[in-house]
Amino acid sequence: MENQRQGVALDRISPGRSMGAHDLGHASRLAMLTALALVLAPSAVLVLAGMGFALRLPVAGWYGVVGGAGSALALLVACRSSRGDLWAALAALLLATSIAFASLVLAGRWYDTSYDGLAYHDTGVVDIARGWNPWRSPTPPTPGPLAYQREHFPKGPWVIEAVLMRLAGRLEPAKALNLWLAAAAGLAAFVALRVVGLRRALAGPIAACLALNPVATCQSLSFCVDGQVASAFTALLAFGLLALTLGGGLAWAGAAASTQLLANAKLTGGPYALILWIALVLAALLRRDGRRTRIAGAVGAAACALALFTGYNPYVTNTLRAGHPLYPAAGPYAIDFVAHSRPPGFGEMNRFERLGRSLFSASSTGVPDGLPRLKLPFTVVGDEATKFHDPEVKVSGFGPFFGGALLLSVVAFLLARGQQGTLAAGLCGAALLGTVLLTAEGWWARIAPQLWLVPFVLALPALVSPGRRRSRAVGMGVLLALLADVAVVGANYVNRNRQKQARIRQELADLRRSVDPVPVYFGIQPAVGERLTQGGVRWREVQDPAGCAAPMAGTWFTRVCRGAPPSSP
Repeated sequence: MENQRQGVALDRISPGRSMGAHDLGHASRLAMLTALALVLAPSAVLVLAGMGFALRLPVAGWYGVVGGAGSALALLVACRSSRGDLWAALAALLLATSIAFASLVLAGRWYDTSYDGLAYHDTGVVDIARGWNPWRSPTPPTPGPLAYQREHFPKGPWVIEAVLMRLAGRLEPAKALNLWLAAAAGLAAFVALRVVGLRRALAGPIAACLALNPVATCQSLSFCVDGQVASAFTALLAFGLLALTLGGGLAWAGAAASTQLLANAKLTGGPYALILWIALVLAALLRRDGRRTRIAGAVGAAACALALFTGYNPYVTNTLRAGHPLYPAAGPYAIDFVAHSRPPGFGEMNRFERLGRSLFSASSTGVPDGLPRLKLPFTVVGDEATKFHDPEVKVSGFGPFFGGALLLSVVAFLLARGQQGTLAAGLCGAALLGTVLLTAEGWWARIAPQLWLVPFVLALPALVSPGRRRSRAVGMGVLLALLADVAVVGANYVNRNRQKQARIRQELADLRRSVDPVPVYFGIQPAVGERLTQGGVRWREVQDPAGCAAPMAGTWFTRVCRGAPPSSP
């Protein structure tokens, strides 16, 4: 009954009519409220931190308590109109709290081994947790060759993670934010898929695939932020769809909160959020829904203004200091900091050629000498299926079967033409592709993780409409290919990184046996000192790597130096 009710919901909703959480089935209502709780709390923390920075106050652990409690109270007040909604809100808060604590435990047991995470992300987290106010002093207190990235990049994830670090008393649990946002994206996507008419047996696996975007999976237990962009983008799109179809303040609140998280995660996040809000306003206009057009415009403007406030550093400070809010990615003093990661053969290609070559080549973590190796769709070349232990897969970063799935989704879309929702899916897919091509580096999955959504959107009309067996069969083929991608990426990530974690723990255990402080050279990874301290290792920093051992397990540059451990009890 729930599927039938929601499957026709879009036909019954007249322009301007507002529905709400109570119009959803039990599972969808619980999923929506849980997703909302998971995005409201970190968004509230960002607002509190922004107010604190403006008042010259450092971040504090109680921001997390107040942000979480305030979001919970707001959710309960919004659902007070009926006993059913109130019980659903209580259940959602219990589920969201369980997800939050489980994520903190898992993240705390898993050391970050990513290059970018160790090089500057976790240093940004530690600096803010120790009192750095990036509004009042844009230059970070910890010097180093990558300090300009901590100075000019968005700091939303670092601020939230610094609060979590203050709460937990340790650095590693702060990575839980990645898992929260992935869960929120999957739950919000599940509700959106149910509302457009997809039955639960398909909505569940597709929502799981969307949450397990390969970029989000490969960065889920690191301090890298591209996975957060993927999750916040998905959540904003899902909440936006729910706001346009169901209406009601809850969906709009979810979209606004997701905007804060997306715009403050990465320099590309701000433009992505702005484009999505423009698309939502245009979608309301195409529906000739004047009331929702005005609401979308007002909420979008307010959300973007609030994102500009919480993102004062870098968007305002970059404009004042470097002439462009997106510096160093754009503006008169732009720096091509992707050049060293770009395959040399891409130098003469335009953005369309780069994207096409990456999509239909073998997956690779390194930079090929020339052009990436092309392959046939749905084939696995060499050891490409083993590359996804790395959070920065450069070529074909969505998995070995994604290029074929994308082609197959176009076939499914064409076979479903004329069916209800085909035009909307086509426009949505085109808009998503437009955001990918907004940057010349959209070929790299971590720069444009929202490309993962395109085959799902294009195949959706074929999966929703039961009348055309051929198109539905092709749509199922798309889903199976993407499920296979998720399985390959997830298995590779977990298996390879479990081995790394075992080596890290063994090395920390060996270093703990040292009676004297262990001399350590950190290089560009000063925050590794937090790992050593929290692992019970006494250490002292040295500035010269001469005579030092090979890099420590799970790091790129940090080295234990001569004479360590000097003695044992």
